[in-house]
Amino acid sequence: MQRLLLALLLGSLLAVSDPAVPAGAVAERLYGDWIAREEQAGTGTVTTHMHIARDSTFSGSMQVNGATVWTFAGRWRLKGSDITWEYTASSLVLLAEDRAETDSILLLEDNELMLGSGRHGDVRTLARVLD
Repeated sequence: MQRLLLALLLGSLLAVSDPAVPAGAVAERLYGDWIAREEQAGTGTVTTHMHIARDSTFSGSMQVNGATVWTFAGRWRLKGSDITWEYTASSLVLLAEDRAETDSILLLEDNELMLGSGRHGDVRTLARVLD
């Protein structure tokens, strides 16, 4: 169950930026609150909330059918169009290979973040949470 939840979240935390855009400008556009919702066969509605902070930290939670099944936090770093998520806190026990993952930023617009999973090969889209 934990591996399934982790796979769902890692899939949901999936951004390629324009190579002409400096890394600082990409980072500036990442900051804020993001949400992804997905219908999973046999599971139901999976919702992932994530806050990406200016101090290179992130935190969030995952709900399945409205019930929180995972909370997490960590540090992120940007290298070109790749973003690496390093988990430093998790309500689930993470295996060593699950404590960090690098995704590719496929699209980063004002209100949309599309990430390609370096591990799973899938693509997930997050929407910016607007006030």
